[in-house]
Amino acid sequence: MKNLQAFLNPKRKENLKFILSDAFVGEDGAPVEWEMRQLSAEESVELGNTYAHATPGEILGATVAQSLVFPNLRDAELLAALSKKAGRNLLKPLDALLQLVTDPEYAKLCATYVRFNELGQTFAEKVEEAKN
Repeated sequence: MKNLQAFLNPKRKENLKFILSDAFVGEDGAPVEWEMRQLSAEESVELGNTYAHATPGEILGATVAQSLVFPNLRDAELLAALSKKAGRNLLKPLDALLQLVTDPEYAKLCATYVRFNELGQTFAEKVEEAKN
């Protein structure tokens, strides 16, 4: 197949690094940087199947949680600490995320995910943005 390498090794966006809130600080007192990645189509379909009976908000939250590279919401040590704090066993990244952040932080994370993945923007809007 002509251009096979173009399909096997597509150029993807680099992960997005950002400061979510000044509430999360490292040992040095500086805000901790969060990191988000794009999900593969396969991951997106799996999340859709897992959350088939969920609300759109729950699906977005699960998608955001899955996209986080740092903090790693699947880390056993983090899950154990959050479970102890919550007084119940947390197994899913979404459950961990909801224990970790406040409502405004959660809204900011969702908005960051939507912007990073250019969701909700039509092709015409993207063209217009590129012109400016």
